[in-house]
Amino acid sequence: MCQPLATALDRHVDVVAATFRRASVMLLLAWLTAVHVSGTASAETPLDFNEHIKPILSDRCFMCHGPDNQRREADLRLDQRQSALRETSSEWGSHIVKPGDPAASALYQRVITDDESARMPPLETNLSLSKDETELIRRWIAEGANWTEHWAFTPIERPEVPQNPAPSSWQTTQTDDSNRTTAAPTRLAKWERNEVDAFVLHRMLQHDL
Repeated sequence: MCQPLATALDRHVDVVAATFRRASVMLLLAWLTAVHVSGTASAETPLDFNEHIKPILSDRCFMCHGPDNQRREADLRLDQRQSALRETSSEWGSHIVKPGDPAASALYQRVITDDESARMPPLETNLSLSKDETELIRRWIAEGANWTEHWAFTPIERPEVPQNPAPSSWQTTQTDDSNRTTAAPTRLAKWERNEVDAFVLHRMLQHDL
């Protein structure tokens, strides 16, 4: 085989190998992140409105308290923050949702009441909240009823590129939850070449990879 062709093939193999390596790392990081956030929301992590609460409201409440003017009941929109947090003269609470106070939030009290004629969603809708969903509503209100807009309406912000430690500081890593000391991946010393690499390397170091 002539030298130019062999060189070209070697270069192609190197490019394919590097691409495969990076794709494998990205898949691994995605899997680690999914494992970390999967399942019921951790009690130590504040709830995210769009992830944990809005799906419940959308599936169980928006039919009667959403954007449809023809079907809306009690002039209440639970798809809008201002309407959901408004004061009310209801016997069930001082507000529809009172941040930090589930006991004064009519939404939560109507969900947990034993009075079937007053419970929400109404029996005739054949909808109901599970115990886990009810607890998520309670936690969300107790945490302050944080209300964030859908990501599509949130301005895009460029994330700050992480400043990874110099290779000389990678000799050992002391974990927070034990006395175990692990050897750092010194083979990654020359791996970071661009901003994408910086994000990937930052996450790898976090997980002692």
